[in-house]
Amino acid sequence: MNKLSTIFGIGKYTALVITAFTNDISNFDTVKEYTAFFGLEPRINDSGDESQRKRISKKGNSIVRKVLYTCVLSCIKNTEHPVSKMYYRLKNRGIHHYVAMCACMRKLLGICFGILKSGKDFDINYENKDKTIKQSEKSLNCGKIIRKKDESLNLDAPISKKERNRRKKVVAMSQKSIKDLQTRSSLPEKDLSLK
Repeated sequence: MNKLSTIFGIGKYTALVITAFTNDISNFDTVKEYTAFFGLEPRINDSGDESQRKRISKKGNSIVRKVLYTCVLSCIKNTEHPVSKMYYRLKNRGIHHYVAMCACMRKLLGICFGILKSGKDFDINYENKDKTIKQSEKSLNCGKIIRKKDESLNLDAPISKKERNRRKKVVAMSQKSIKDLQTRSSLPEKDLSLK
């Protein structure tokens, strides 16, 4: 039996399509390589201070993307599914439906990558809530702002006005997300079980 069919939202046909187009999972070292193979990574245009992320590259096979889209639609129906949680989190932030769907397709493909690599069945509770709360508390105690390796937030450096404003926004957004995490961890958890 194909292990991918243990994921809620992925049936036997979809599992066969993904497995057939993947061919050999050992060709891929990381999830980024795997999602790029199917054309789900964002296309980045860099020019000076500007860095634009426009749409997905669509380099891979379109059949897999079409199949993943319908899978995400069925994953959203289960409120406990990690893809569903991600979709509604993005929608609450005001992100457009299709952008959220692309992000969820990447997440579902990442789950498929993990299952193909490990050979284990899908566990819907693999994202442990206690673990994420502990990690967020740890980052709050350290006082670190999560950012990319090469991204500097130094406002005293000789930079353009546009870059200075961008860095100020990043700092403000990270402070806001830290406050949100603190308020969420203090609230009692809701019962999200299906009725």
